[in-house]
Amino acid sequence: MRVPSLIFGLCLLSATSVFAEKAIPIVYYSRAAPDYKRKPGPDGKPAAEYYALSYGGKIDGTTWNDGFSKDDYPKIAGVVAEYLAKQNYFYATNAADAKLLLVLNWGQTLPANQGNFSQQVNDLGAALNTMKDVLANAPAPPDTSSQEAAAGAAEQAAAQQQAEQQAADALNSALAGMELENSARDRRNEEIARILGYVDEMRNMSDLGGFAGTDRFTIMRNELEDPRFYIVLTAYDFKEATQKGKRKILWTSRISIDTRGNDFMGRMQQMIARAANSFGENTRRLVRERIGEVEIGEAIVVGTEDPDEAQKP
Repeated sequence: MRVPSLIFGLCLLSATSVFAEKAIPIVYYSRAAPDYKRKPGPDGKPAAEYYALSYGGKIDGTTWNDGFSKDDYPKIAGVVAEYLAKQNYFYATNAADAKLLLVLNWGQTLPANQGNFSQQVNDLGAALNTMKDVLANAPAPPDTSSQEAAAGAAEQAAAQQQAEQQAADALNSALAGMELENSARDRRNEEIARILGYVDEMRNMSDLGGFAGTDRFTIMRNELEDPRFYIVLTAYDFKEATQKGKRKILWTSRISIDTRGNDFMGRMQQMIARAANSFGENTRRLVRERIGEVEIGEAIVVGTEDPDEAQKP
């Protein structure tokens, strides 16, 4: 594993300014590896752990638009460090003290192309209408009262058969295109679900049955199909990463909000603040939080799968 440049003892930027509160839904999911346990300190709270912080940029398959810049990294890192400190995580002043290698990713998701999907739906609708019209215009029973009439009826029947075959071919093509588009859409949704932390809950809702049609499942699916701003903070074992080149994930926190009506840098601190209490912990489910309101998902057992395998950043 190539270890990015690390920052030790970074001077925190001022991140304590009061930010405007707005009732926007912030969704987050945190998961810790089964063998990651924080030792209690003298006051009963988790003992201090020290980390190095690394720039991760955007995750593959996501984007940075005009509102994103690598130059924002120090500001985002400063806010992350402020809220990590409230959970007794602190910058290491040197490599010997570091237990965690934290990688910070942020960006915007890129959902499946809705234009392509809409066009495919239109093509399927047109093919269905064509087939309906062809069948509706089928000729009346043939007149066989004379040889001339029978010949005309045979010609008309052949033309009808050809029209039906062409309509059937167009319909089959549209159905095949719709199936391909749905498959591409599902694959893209799953990729985004991994980035945002939706995988476990949606998968378990589907496996248990009876949940896929619920409002909550629909809300989650719709969120995956709309662009979302995200922040992903991943904690690797520092020694495993730097000395052995192994990517051993100890914990991951994934935070996101809808892009509509929001500016990423204007909401960044609010996103981190809402999820900070879950750093290094297991939320065990997707949490959707507004100011003064927390909505927690169905009580679903998600198992003890290594987060490195379950959801890679």
